[in-house]
Amino acid sequence: MAAKKNSGKKKARTTTKKSKSGKTGCSFVSLLVALAILGSITYFVSRHKGRGETGIGKEITRPKNDKYKVIGIDISHHNGTIKWDKVKEDGVKFAYIKATQGTTHINRRHKKNYDKAKNEGITAGFYHFFMFEKDGVEQARFFLENSTLEGKDLPPALDVEYSPPSTIRRTGEKYIKGRIREITRFDSVIYEETGIHPVIYTNKECYKDLIKGHFDNNEIWICDLNSEENPNIEEKWVLWQYSHKGKVNGISFDVDMDVFNGTEEDFRAWIETYQ
Repeated sequence: MAAKKNSGKKKARTTTKKSKSGKTGCSFVSLLVALAILGSITYFVSRHKGRGETGIGKEITRPKNDKYKVIGIDISHHNGTIKWDKVKEDGVKFAYIKATQGTTHINRRHKKNYDKAKNEGITAGFYHFFMFEKDGVEQARFFLENSTLEGKDLPPALDVEYSPPSTIRRTGEKYIKGRIREITRFDSVIYEETGIHPVIYTNKECYKDLIKGHFDNNEIWICDLNSEENPNIEEKWVLWQYSHKGKVNGISFDVDMDVFNGTEEDFRAWIETYQ
């Protein structure tokens, strides 16, 4: 009722005239611009909330067990252009970079990311995504042809997981034995060429089916996204991937987050064992 009393005819005509003169239109546009700017500022602040110039920002998903001080990431071409100086400032100590997959795919950004990470003092290294339907020897040679191993680098790593485009999980005995054989052949070629057994990245299902009891010379990089304090694995592990949705300054998209099982001094000693 009150709204009707306050809306006289004269006032309505005045509003119409202002609209024709463009003043009301300009005010409306100005309001939209102001709201857009406010929204952008709000997004920026929320995106970077808690991020300081030193250490790791609050948005980075970390294990609740704060004993893990050596934080790392693993990346591929999906992570886009990376500002490695910002990554360094955020406290990241190491980075595994996808180099190859199967026998034909090469990550087009792997060498650039490797060089830039090392220039910032981040310990870097390469990994290969294993394709279950491809020959293990051919995959190993392809990986060696398209990656490097220099002093103070992370050891080469092999990504073994049930994940498209690799394969769905199969549990037939014949199939399992065949996959173990090809992984073993990959491992043998890498060892013959470098003197190093690659670190094996795997999830819990693959570990149980393919890795456990077969690769005692290879250190384990376990993926466990559900545990909060420690990865749910009985055997000793060296790296733990605990999140696929980490936030790191310098990387626009979600990134895989990892920790080393030990102190910074332990980490440096671990790297030395592969030199």
